[in-house]
Amino acid sequence: MLNQKGQSLLEVILAVGIFALIASSLVSLSLGGFSSLRQGGDYVEAEGLAQQGIEAVRAIRDSAWNKLIYNTSAVTSTGNVWEFVGENTSSTLGKYTRTISFANVCRDASNNITTCPGSYTDLNSKQVTVTVNWLSEHNAINTIQKVTYLTNWESRDWAQTDWSGGSGQTIWSNATKYDGDDGNLDYGTMGEIKLKNSGNSCGVKNWTFTNSADYTYNADKIEVTSDVARLKSSGGDPIDGNTMGMWHLNEANGDIIDYSGNGNNLTNTKGSPQYSQSGKFSTALQFGGSSSKYINNGQQNDLGIEGPITIDAWIYRASAATSPEAIISKWRQNGNKKSYALIVNSNNKLQFYLSSNGSNEFSVTAVNQVPLNSWVHVAGVYSGSNIYIFQNGVLENSVAYSGNIAEKAAFVSISGADDFNGSDAFFNGKIDEARVSGVARWTGSFTPPAGPYGPVTYPADNPTINPNSAHTVQGIDTWSGFSETATKNGGEVYYQLSSDGGSTWKYWSGSAWATAGASNYNTTSIINTNIGTFTTSTKQILFKSFLSGNGTQQVILDNVQVSCEKQYDWSFANAPDYIYNPAKIAVSGGVANLVDQGGGGSCSGTATACSAFGASSTCSAQAGCVWGGGASGSTTNPSFDVNSSGWDFNQWETGDQVDGDRQSPGGNPNGYIRVIVEGKKNKTISGYWRQSFITTAASPTGTVSFDWRIPSYSATGLTSYYLYVFVENYSGAPTLANYVWRSPLISGTTSWVTVSNLDISSKLGAAGTYYLKVAARGIYNNTNDPGATIGAFDNVQLNWTKPNFCSGTPIACNTFSTSPTCLAQGGCSWTGIPVYPTDKPTIYPTIIYTGANINAWSAFAETATKNGGEIYYQLSSDGSTWKYWNGSVWATAGASNYNTASIVNANIATFATSTAKIMFKAFISSNGSQQVILDNARVGWGENAGTGYATAGNFLSSAFNMSNASPVQILAWDESKPANTNIQFQIRTAPNSGGSPGAWTSWYGASGSSAYFTNHLGALVPTAINGNQWAQYRAELSGDGANTPILQEVRVNYK
Repeated sequence: MLNQKGQSLLEVILAVGIFALIASSLVSLSLGGFSSLRQGGDYVEAEGLAQQGIEAVRAIRDSAWNKLIYNTSAVTSTGNVWEFVGENTSSTLGKYTRTISFANVCRDASNNITTCPGSYTDLNSKQVTVTVNWLSEHNAINTIQKVTYLTNWESRDWAQTDWSGGSGQTIWSNATKYDGDDGNLDYGTMGEIKLKNSGNSCGVKNWTFTNSADYTYNADKIEVTSDVARLKSSGGDPIDGNTMGMWHLNEANGDIIDYSGNGNNLTNTKGSPQYSQSGKFSTALQFGGSSSKYINNGQQNDLGIEGPITIDAWIYRASAATSPEAIISKWRQNGNKKSYALIVNSNNKLQFYLSSNGSNEFSVTAVNQVPLNSWVHVAGVYSGSNIYIFQNGVLENSVAYSGNIAEKAAFVSISGADDFNGSDAFFNGKIDEARVSGVARWTGSFTPPAGPYGPVTYPADNPTINPNSAHTVQGIDTWSGFSETATKNGGEVYYQLSSDGGSTWKYWSGSAWATAGASNYNTTSIINTNIGTFTTSTKQILFKSFLSGNGTQQVILDNVQVSCEKQYDWSFANAPDYIYNPAKIAVSGGVANLVDQGGGGSCSGTATACSAFGASSTCSAQAGCVWGGGASGSTTNPSFDVNSSGWDFNQWETGDQVDGDRQSPGGNPNGYIRVIVEGKKNKTISGYWRQSFITTAASPTGTVSFDWRIPSYSATGLTSYYLYVFVENYSGAPTLANYVWRSPLISGTTSWVTVSNLDISSKLGAAGTYYLKVAARGIYNNTNDPGATIGAFDNVQLNWTKPNFCSGTPIACNTFSTSPTCLAQGGCSWTGIPVYPTDKPTIYPTIIYTGANINAWSAFAETATKNGGEIYYQLSSDGSTWKYWNGSVWATAGASNYNTASIVNANIATFATSTAKIMFKAFISSNGSQQVILDNARVGWGENAGTGYATAGNFLSSAFNMSNASPVQILAWDESKPANTNIQFQIRTAPNSGGSPGAWTSWYGASGSSAYFTNHLGALVPTAINGNQWAQYRAELSGDGANTPILQEVRVNYK
């Protein structure tokens, strides 16, 4: 009853408590909801900032891949263009911090992305990670991270894989050529470039005629093909009575002559065919798809063939046909005047058409397409029952046909048609040796003609062929052999030799190597017999072959070989170097001779003057003579790196337009001096730099080395411009005729060129003051306002030296009282009754000679005065066991087993080289009255082939046109690099200037200007050279002389 009336106090208190708890919970839920809403908005904003970072990097990637060079970098937008801020930077965006980091992408052998290092690092991919951090209202760190991969997808590679075309191409067009090199590279093998074998090995050089570009010859008379050089045939199949029209197409201009005898000269021209283009056998006509040569119908003789017919020619196409292109035709659709046509159809296949009534068509089509970029013999034949189509002598297809050929009034054309089904059907390519015959010449596969049509003849005027460059052997002592492999067919091959790169040619006159006229030459056997006396002073040799036939003889030269020897001499200059019995043999004055064993006598004669001796040992051996007195010196400040101290500039001839100064940088390297020749109408303008130096000894030897360059050149009004070097004994202006060096005629700017160790000894006479002068001289014509040309020099240094010499007063002969002391004095002779040992006393070197890189011993020779006696020899390869030639092998020798020098020489090629050592023992044989004197013993050998590479070489690529202002992004290359060898690159760019490169940037490597790229797998190119249109690379190869690196492919990636 009470409960129904109201609530107790306790109930009220409990109710209030429960309500408070519920209310508190509702407030807490409300506040947490607002916090969650704020946190969710932060994540959305952070997500947007991360995505913005990704898109910014993509935009930078799209502008230039090589900008992606950082590990971590912020981005910034200027003028709506995103750029990186720099390494180790991040962005603070309100309460958010955004960090963008980059990582390399590595791939496995299957090119799948894998954990680094993997098989290789993919330079065309990057992993990009964008991290956004911020603090919550409770100071907790929140992070959003986005990861993506970017690729260098929108780019191209300029690649070069072959350099066999050689140098000389400034602007890129031929993918096998390059701009230039330093002469130390071998580019003859397709697909690689390497250091040239410098010839430091003295072995056998074999010219095999593998690469025609390596030789100089008249291509109209000699052909280099299939590894031989041979007289070129001037005729192939005969021009017979079935030949209705025969055109060699080798004219230089005007009408094309018909050699069939029917007078079908091609007298009319459509468009502008190009004459004298490189042909199959000589020259050919080039048709550009809009030109032809043709004959009007009224001019044709015997070309209206109605029965069997053959049309054949040689064609060369660089691109596939996409519409019909006629090679030879007599075809006009308009007016139904079709007869015959040999074409390349729109599928790039040969097709031969005939018409029996002028309106219908019958044809046969080849199965295979016409090959591109090579000469192809093509032929269409009608036999009276079948139509045949041939390609390179192979029967491609045939169809049955037995009708006549319509004789209609259409032009006969080479390239194109009078009207081929509504078009001119011009041919796009070259055509050579075109022929129309009134007979079916082939109905089955055949061998195409090997020469131009006509009688087979060969040149009879002894045409020549020679290598482009001389063979150089730095370590040569003597040339030892010359041989050929040739098929002469009754003809002959004659030779001249040159030691100066072909400037002067020599032949054996019967007693000496004399300067050759056009008809002075020798056979191989005469060259080989006398080549041992051919000069080695320049260390080089070059041959010129004369292929001699009577006109019917094809002379074929397969190869030419020249061999050389290294030599070692035992000269008996120093007695302690030999083991012998001094009671029986004396070693003195550079000889070993038997000692007089008894009897009296007197010493007479005039002792040789001390000045006659050129070596310390021979001087010291002459009693009374002393060796010494040498001196040396050089000019100063050769490099101009700090200043031009020691040098002064002077005007030479007309001087008001010439000046000189020092510049830096730009030298080779750093500082250099200039002669600035400002052109002046009808004047000779010249100036020179001068430095004096003092020689303290008479007639020293001297050399000068320097670098030169033409940094600025103006052809306006300039008749000639040369740089000069003079060494004169007076301080005034140079005398032009006295120069010791003159540059080539200057015709443009150049890079630095080094001239080393130029011999100027002839300019140094008495001791005293001399002057080194470097000069520039320009001669100008009557052109107004001629321009200025600058000549530059760096690293200019002259060195002189006077070796020690022999001086004193020799002791007179009559002072000596014994035969040994008398004979030891040069110029003295002993008069008496000598008695010499008869037991063959021996002498041999103390130390065995050890060579290097020996392929085979090649010669053994002595210089001796025997007076009726003899000298015999044994050889040793270990210094302890002695050998002699027993008639069949080198056998162990007993005390009386030995050979003459001639027998040793004849068989030394088989003496052991395994130890690379050799020693002789000489047995000096006399009957007691014969004084036997041994002056010298010499051994010769050839070295192993394949050694002796140049230690450094470089080349410059052609300039490549990237079509627009582009970033050059990556440089990479393929290489084979043995130990102790290296390949490194630099690259530069230039803006476009009228279709050619403008001013080039500096050379850049991976780390910047003047640095190098050294990782062949690739590196990013510095962005400093972005934005230019032309690119060019420079490669440097280096080795240890025994090995060479090989460069196989270069890839320059650009946007």
